[in-house]
Amino acid sequence: PGAGTPANLEELLSRPRRLNIPEQDLINALAELQTEVRAGYPELPFDFSIELDGTALRIEGITQNQKISNFRIDDQPLAEILTALVLKANPNPAVTSAKDPLCKLIWLVDPRQPDGRILVTTRAAAAENGWTLPPQVTPE
Repeated sequence: PGAGTPANLEELLSRPRRLNIPEQDLINALAELQTEVRAGYPELPFDFSIELDGTALRIEGITQNQKISNFRIDDQPLAEILTALVLKANPNPAVTSAKDPLCKLIWLVDPRQPDGRILVTTRAAAAENGWTLPPQVTPE
């Protein structure tokens, strides 16, 4: 990798970046973020991707076309951007923190491909599968 290229997913998640989404569906917002990360680090030594767990979302009544609007984050770690995105797309507008157990939509490092894939899924699916949540969405 070139100088400044993250060596692993953990390092990539800690790198600051920005994301501006005037209005977009969740699935397209995640695809845009994935494309921007790959373009920003063309020499990543791993295959970075963001997958949306459509099956888990359907079970919880969450649509992949959940609207994201007026979303702008500057100079924040990728992990915080992912957290803000899932919070923004959460179907319950009363939830104000991704750590809230009522926040149905979460992200995690995909345990099936931990070297490069982020999985956006539901809290229920993660619990059912025994997956480890990142600190950004782990209830306090």
